[in-house]
Amino acid sequence: MPECAEETTTQHHLGADHGFGPVQNDEYVYFAVFDQTQRDGSLLSAASFDNKQLKKDGLSVSRTSHITLAVFNNDVVRAGSNPKGALVGISRALTGAIRSLTSRIQLNSSDVSVRSFCVLDSVQPGDYDAHATLNYGEFPPGVSEGKIGAIRSRARMDLADVFSSIEAQEEFSFKP
Repeated sequence: MPECAEETTTQHHLGADHGFGPVQNDEYVYFAVFDQTQRDGSLLSAASFDNKQLKKDGLSVSRTSHITLAVFNNDVVRAGSNPKGALVGISRALTGAIRSLTSRIQLNSSDVSVRSFCVLDSVQPGDYDAHATLNYGEFPPGVSEGKIGAIRSRARMDLADVFSSIEAQEEFSFKP
C-alpha cells in the first residue's frame, strides 16, 4: 500500500460526490490556535499538535480556499472555544510543505525515509465541508513503539516549523 493512499480520494461521510475533493499540494490549511493550545509566543511548537489526535482521527484544519469566515467562526471558533478557550489566532501552512516532511527510520542495516504526515479531505458527520485532517504517515513493519514515539516527537517539531507565526484572525483571507 502506498504511503498516505487515502489522500488521493475524498474521505467525506456522504461519499465521493460531496465536499471539495482531495486536498491539493498548492492549497493552504488554517490551524486555529486557542488559549489552551501550547505555543512558544507567536509560534507553534511540537506540543501545539495533539499526538493522540494525529494518531487516531486526525488533527483538524480548515482548507483556506473553501472556507468562509461565517463557517470558520461558527464551526471552528465557536465549536472549539468551549473546551479550548478563546481563539488566540490562526497559523497557516502549505499542504505540499506538510506532505514533504519525512522521518528517517533505521531498519536493521538500512535507513528508510517515510512521510511524516498525510493531509486528508476528511469530513465526518458534524464537520463542515472545508474540513481536513493531518494524520501521521505509516511506518514499515518492525518499528518498535518506542522508536515510533521518538520519531513522531521530532516530526511534530518539523510540523511546527512549516506553519506560519500565529496572527490575528483579521490578517487571514476567507472565501467570500
